[in-house]
Amino acid sequence: MRSFVLAVCVLTFVFSATAQINLNQGLVAYYPFSGDVKDHSGNNNHGTILGNPVLVNDKDGNSNSAYKFNGNGDHIWVKDHPTLRPDTAMTIAAWVYCEDFSSWNIVVSKRAVHNGSPWNSYILYASGTAGSPQNWGFGIASSKTQTHFAIDNATAQTGKWIHLVGIYEKSPSATTTGGDNTQVLQNVRVYVDCEMVAQEQASGSIYYTDSSLRIGMAIPGPSKQYFKGKLDEIRIYNRALNEVEINALCKQQFTQSLEETTSKELDVKVYPNPAGSEFFVQCENIENITFSAYDFAGKQIFYNERIENNMINVDALSNGVYYFQFYNNKDKSSTTKKIIINN
Repeated sequence: MRSFVLAVCVLTFVFSATAQINLNQGLVAYYPFSGDVKDHSGNNNHGTILGNPVLVNDKDGNSNSAYKFNGNGDHIWVKDHPTLRPDTAMTIAAWVYCEDFSSWNIVVSKRAVHNGSPWNSYILYASGTAGSPQNWGFGIASSKTQTHFAIDNATAQTGKWIHLVGIYEKSPSATTTGGDNTQVLQNVRVYVDCEMVAQEQASGSIYYTDSSLRIGMAIPGPSKQYFKGKLDEIRIYNRALNEVEINALCKQQFTQSLEETTSKELDVKVYPNPAGSEFFVQCENIENITFSAYDFAGKQIFYNERIENNMINVDALSNGVYYFQFYNNKDKSSTTKKIIINN
């Protein structure tokens, strides 16, 4: 996980030199696992830890920034909510470190029926059974009797971090191009490390009940439908991400083009600047204000964070120039300040 969370306000990210993308659009749940299981999409789909998942280093070596699951009971439970029921399109993305095949390696499951067909409304997982080689896959149910799965032919990777994406799109309109070949995308698709590895036809809207969302589990019990390994940066969208957006997430090549701005509606003063391990923020109605932060290259560092006691702690940041964007959640105004960190 990165030490930030995606915001409620609209941010425009830049991928490569020309493509404009917005990775906040349609985000209904986001779990960066930055020390907790809170949803940072703004929809309050917070998780509850069951079993004993433990915080560990993420793929970039940041401490307490991913969760490790034991494959035998550990999971995160999220109460059902309308925002977790995308209808005709959705995306699940996650960073995944699978240790072995001793469990079913369920990444995310929105259960439909506890112990019967169609089992899951949607599921991102390793297809197969506990104790046998498995294959990354994604599937949805379009009715009580209809399920649709896209499953990679290759055996799932173990002992390494991979980026995994599952997509359902009732009416695909995009194409994917490889060299001189253009291929119409099908409805259910799965991507491993930026590459589409499987797709299948499907139809209809996703079938739902009021069952919960589970991270690291499908159902409890001796069948071992859990995940064994580490999970991080789980995102759920109510739309199908395109391949530019998938590449941006997978390759972490999304940045924010920023400059210092002022706003009559949101007058923010920050001091001291340059700052050491912390700086203070002065503005009216500070209880309504959240902030996001970006380094000089435009990479997001914090997202949608609250200001505690009129102070922002930056002790963990390296020395350099950062842009802090302050956002009023009431009137939607924003102001960006350039802060120099020298601690």
